[in-house]
Amino acid sequence: MGVVTHHHHGDALATMACQGKDVVVAKLAEAHNVRHALRWANKLNLGKIIIETDCASLITGLLSDIALNSKLGNILSYYKSMMASFPYCHVQHTRQTRNVVAHKLAKRGKGK
Repeated sequence: MGVVTHHHHGDALATMACQGKDVVVAKLAEAHNVRHALRWANKLNLGKIIIETDCASLITGLLSDIALNSKLGNILSYYKSMMASFPYCHVQHTRQTRNVVAHKLAKRGKGK
């Protein structure tokens, strides 16, 4: 898993790479990354956060008010409550080409 934090000018502040669970479904892997990012942001006492991911369906799930009756729905519900604990938390899509550093960190976390 790879996470990059930036300040409001876009410069990187800190990065994190760690080995996560082996998850076959990309959406679940990205969801686990969101959880780690939220926990890390909380530890860093960040008040305003923007989560960027290249998984559009995950963004839709996180922004939806409709509760999904599934394992993923339960996970997303929990993450939404985590997001609500920040004064400002926004989720947005980024192209995979802009997410290169996070993907390289994720590979490093896997030992590849």
